[in-house]
Amino acid sequence: MLNFLYLQHNKLEGRIDNLFTMPRLKKLDASYNEFSWSLPETIRKAGHLEKLVLSHNQLMGSIPDDIVRCRRLIDLKLDGNQLNGTLPDGIVRKLKKLEILHLDHNEFQGEIPFSIGRLTNLKRLWLANNRFSGFVPPSLLKLTRLETLALEFNELRGEIPPGLGSLTRLSMLRLDHNDFNGEIPRALGQLTRLTELELGSGGTTDNEKIENFPVDLEVLKSWRSGPAPEKTKDMTFDMFKKVSAERMKKLEVDLSEAVMTTFYHKQKRAARWQDMIERSLAFDNRPEYVKNLWAKRTAPGVELSAEEKKEVELLARASRQAEAAKEDEEGVVVEEESDSDEEAPEV
Repeated sequence: MLNFLYLQHNKLEGRIDNLFTMPRLKKLDASYNEFSWSLPETIRKAGHLEKLVLSHNQLMGSIPDDIVRCRRLIDLKLDGNQLNGTLPDGIVRKLKKLEILHLDHNEFQGEIPFSIGRLTNLKRLWLANNRFSGFVPPSLLKLTRLETLALEFNELRGEIPPGLGSLTRLSMLRLDHNDFNGEIPRALGQLTRLTELELGSGGTTDNEKIENFPVDLEVLKSWRSGPAPEKTKDMTFDMFKKVSAERMKKLEVDLSEAVMTTFYHKQKRAARWQDMIERSLAFDNRPEYVKNLWAKRTAPGVELSAEEKKEVELLARASRQAEAAKEDEEGVVVEEESDSDEEAPEV
């Protein structure tokens, strides 16, 4: 039985459903290819997987719930795709053996699960370059084995938890390009193993609400030995109005750029989806009407056009009419049978 399968750095394309039909497979690396579509439900058959690497492909859609069947997973890397949706809570509740979790450079959104602290064996957690929002969950501070933590380029807000200073095994910490506020906690000075630190610059969309920039490795080193710096004098009302007006102008520009970027990505996704549909039709043996319906499917994450919404409504109406007609027909048949029973001659 095949236990290890390495297909990385090729130009393989199409679906990956069949890769998970080998029940004894322990390690699968199909990174840096051109596999598309979504993660298949057949992943439930790969219960012996310990390592799954699908980085840098063209996978779309959400992570299927069936991935929780792979309870032996230690290394899970899905970075560099177009996966979206929220991070399934089942991953952090069921895959307790995970040591490496790379989901960066995708299109995930929503909050980081509050139960992330259940993954107590995690050494590397990379969620960067997504659209995660909300606060850093308190349970993340239970991941005392973490060596690298990458949360940059998201939409996280609130204060940077001082408890991060208790994750003393960290050698890399990236929190830049979020929306954190307050001060960078001096407790980070306890991270003596840090060799890479990115907390932002205070520029637009780069933790501009942080009050004590700049902070780098040298500053952390000084915090471990020197006294706490005194705060600057309080801001006057006129200064506050001026700073607020400047930030509002930056916010307008950022919002406009975000709208354009979202529109661009939706169009790009729709074009790629259509290309995949057209390729698949060449190998599709289903009836023509089924192929036509399939070809009209909208890409995940792209809103239906007015014409498509009308067509969906017409199909639903036709379906309801067909069901009603069927019920009427069955009623007529029952009524005729009862009439015939009444007219039957006595023996």
